[in-house]
Amino acid sequence: MRIGFLHLDWPRVDDGSIRSWRNVEWLTRSHQVTVIPVNPTRDQSPLPARAVAGDPLTLEVGGALRSRVAPGLSRSGQPPALDRMNGEYDWIWIAWPQLASQSWRTPRGHGVAVTWDADCLSRSAFTAARALAGTHPSRAAARALAGASWVWFERQRTRGLTAISTPSERDRAWLRRTSGVPIFTVRNYVDTDALADVRATRASAAGRRVLFLGSDFEPNLHGLDWFIQRVWPRVRSAVPDAELILVGRGLDERMLTPPVAGVQLVGEVPEVETSLRESRLVVCPIFYGAGIPNKVLQGAGAARPTLITRHCAASLGSHDGFVLCDSATDWTESVVRFLQSPELADQVGADAIARVERDFGRATWEVEMEKLCAAVVRQRSDSG
Repeated sequence: MRIGFLHLDWPRVDDGSIRSWRNVEWLTRSHQVTVIPVNPTRDQSPLPARAVAGDPLTLEVGGALRSRVAPGLSRSGQPPALDRMNGEYDWIWIAWPQLASQSWRTPRGHGVAVTWDADCLSRSAFTAARALAGTHPSRAAARALAGASWVWFERQRTRGLTAISTPSERDRAWLRRTSGVPIFTVRNYVDTDALADVRATRASAAGRRVLFLGSDFEPNLHGLDWFIQRVWPRVRSAVPDAELILVGRGLDERMLTPPVAGVQLVGEVPEVETSLRESRLVVCPIFYGAGIPNKVLQGAGAARPTLITRHCAASLGSHDGFVLCDSATDWTESVVRFLQSPELADQVGADAIARVERDFGRATWEVEMEKLCAAVVRQRSDSG
């Protein structure tokens, strides 16, 4: 099939859009895929070998205030965008929610699949509202309003879709309550083979370093600030030579003003393998959002103890193989335990790699992609 893959900006292999990049790579095995960036703000990044770079699409989302307060009600400034593509593609794969609202313009039998990005679900907004209620009530109220608008979007604006794909079973279950179209889980996966060299250095051989992986995406910054304020001083009291390493695009010195003892800001790196190899454990204090954070899978794939919140555990399906922490005390005690017991870090790291190989490996992801693609092909055949 001829597939038009619409994505906000160019998908990249080195940031959160790696999910879309991998989808394109897989689709090019059997289909002709043209990647069409929507409102690109950065130079084109390398695409999978057989993918074709399409002309950028510029769309205006009406009303800046509406887009921020009630994003689910925002509309594209150019409604015929998908209509113009009907003759060019057999399947339009959309990776930007606002464009999904135009799906009604596609003719009957023209398959459309939607890949929902992490911060574009009602669930993401409502979990943010709960997480922020105690410390940022005005922001929490705004997120609750945004969540209500996304519920409306999911009920009304997705009716013309052939299918929706979500990154976790939790997202799928949530959307099944609001959207009437078929919904498939296509989980993120970790390339454990690519992390084999990291695992060759056991967690016990790394120094007393704690690694945080994440960009300047708001849930990351919120969780990191909480960890530095509530957990890290207590860790340093118990382990004075402990180091917290911050790695990710968009992280800068303003986060550490004034400087925090034992915290090293690295920022963006060309690859995360070195940071993983040099760290004893990985922390993911994320309290809201959608999908499954790639950093959780990377930490576990490197056979490092990976500490997560109950929110992350729910997205993963369970905390099996991970270390669940519910409170600042839990986080402090767990971090200190692994820093002081290298052998325990190795044991828990082995559990972590076993879990991701079982549930979040490439083989599992490919089966889920096959199911999604088969459903789209079947629908087109039935409608034809």
